[in-house]
Parts: sequence; structure tokens; C-alpha cells
Amino acid sequence: MSEALLSFRVDEQIERRAEAVFAAAGLTLADAVRAFLEDVANNRVPFDIPNAETQAALNGPHVGPFSSAEALFSALDESGR
Repeated sequence: MSEALLSFRVDEQIERRAEAVFAAAGLTLADAVRAFLEDVANNRVPFDIPNAETQAALNGPHVGPFSSAEALFSALDESGR
């Protein structure tokens, strides 16, 4: 098996926190990245990737009966919920 060298940038705090989590499980960061890539290569992405419709809904305007969170909470308080 030939190997590829991957290089990428990540926030140092994220790297340290991730290393601590993996170390507690007996893994190195490299072990975890290899396991992740193996899963992805086998069509097992460990998180949801939104389709175009979902992505548009997440990024688009949010239309609803309330103009703000405060209006929503006020209505909930008034209804006794």
C-alpha cells in the first residue's frame, strides 16, 4: 500500500482539544484521521451532509409568525406554556 501525506491547517485550540479526546481513547490524531478517512472511503460519513434544499433553507431567510425570539417567548408566556 502506498501512502499519501496530508497537510492541512486547523486552529491550535481545536487540535489540542481533539488530541486530548483521542488520547483518552488510546488514539493519536493521525489514527483518528485515518479512521475517519477509511469510513468516508467506505461511504460511511459520520455526520449528515445537507442536500441542496436543506442547505438553502438553512442559509435563506427564516419566515415565521414571529418577528423575533422575544416575540415568540412573549407569545409562549401569554399562552401559559
